[in-house]
Amino acid sequence: MNTKTRLTGMGIIVGMILWAMSSGGSVGYFFDLPTSIFMGGFIIGGLWACFGPGIAVQAIRNSITGRADSDPKVHATHLDVMTRGYQFAWGGGIVGMLIGLVLMLQNMDDPSKIGPGMAVSLLCILYGAMIEELIFNVLHQGLFNGRNEGDEEHATPRSMIGLGFTSVIMALLLFFIVLTALSEIKKENQYQRWVDTQNIHTDGGS
Repeated sequence: MNTKTRLTGMGIIVGMILWAMSSGGSVGYFFDLPTSIFMGGFIIGGLWACFGPGIAVQAIRNSITGRADSDPKVHATHLDVMTRGYQFAWGGGIVGMLIGLVLMLQNMDDPSKIGPGMAVSLLCILYGAMIEELIFNVLHQGLFNGRNEGDEEHATPRSMIGLGFTSVIMALLLFFIVLTALSEIKKENQYQRWVDTQNIHTDGGS
């Protein structure tokens, strides 16, 4: 598979994602600079710590062109870079979601601050899914196709499916927590209004 075909496929996917985002409102709702910086820093920092910048850049370059290194050990290392990038993308999404959850829990008494925390949580998961599928999964496959023999052990591990499933469960748990919290806040507000009404009646009767 050549680079043009790979980029065309990625472009179609990106187009469908943007279309879905714009169908319900502004695409700008799905872009958040702090979340983008966090995800980018998390992935780049992780790859830097594991392989160094030189190896990571070379692996990405070979993945885009679909040209495997002639040295089997170097090629295996490049495949590992793509696999690690896949893992760091999901890991960053999960960590970001937990950070957003903590921010929400710290501001449960102020409903106006729950929305931004929830947005951070969900956007981190969204960015993680898009980065691992549109970038690292595609680049991994391009590098994998460049040299098939003996690469089976470096294929994307099935454990990544578990990460995706875990993320979905955590997102659903997040929604449940938010709905429960909002329900409690609504009950407290209703109770407070009832108390205020009774106080008014009492003061009026006296």
